[in-house]
Amino acid sequence: MRNMGRYIRLPETLGSLELQLPPGVEELFESMDTDDSDAEDRIPYWAEIWPSADGLIRFLLSGRGPSRPGLALELGSGLGLAGLAALRMNWNLYLSDFRPEALEYLRINLKNNGYAPERARLVDWRSKPLLQYNSILGSDILYEQRFLEPLSHFLQEALLPGAAAWIAEPGRPVSDAIVHGFREHFRVREHAARSRVDGKWKRIRVLEIRTLR
Repeated sequence: MRNMGRYIRLPETLGSLELQLPPGVEELFESMDTDDSDAEDRIPYWAEIWPSADGLIRFLLSGRGPSRPGLALELGSGLGLAGLAALRMNWNLYLSDFRPEALEYLRINLKNNGYAPERARLVDWRSKPLLQYNSILGSDILYEQRFLEPLSHFLQEALLPGAAAWIAEPGRPVSDAIVHGFREHFRVREHAARSRVDGKWKRIRVLEIRTLR
């Protein structure tokens, strides 16, 4: 594994994180076999640090998230920025991704920042969840319409009664269609948030997706 690291300064009093980074997304993409049947699922979006993760961290720090997160899961953790920040906020959180290569980096980043690598889990929201949670987090995971049905089913089964998922995204049009679909099964509220990446503020919205039962 290439020795690439980056220190990320977190908002307010959370300090910094040491993140092990993979090669650039372009290099990872070039190493893919695009003829594979699952090539679309293997595009290495997990290898980027997305502004939505920073926006979700700032939203949670503002106190507008769950007052008692309870047992929590982060979906699509990627390199682990938002999940590691939640651990700094004393969440009882498991970080997850469905790509094994992302899980490898998650375990390294957990260990480098003083957390048990076992908090990284391989979770595919197309499969039945093994546990139920009080809170579920996600950053920029609503970027394809095909995610609506499997993610909706997963959240219905993975969230405890009265629990909620908190998903940050930058306002993509495709996300609007997914949110419309969510409203058939959940109470959905939209919260305005902001992300600061590379010295620039960006608008982010955080979706509060709460079970009806």
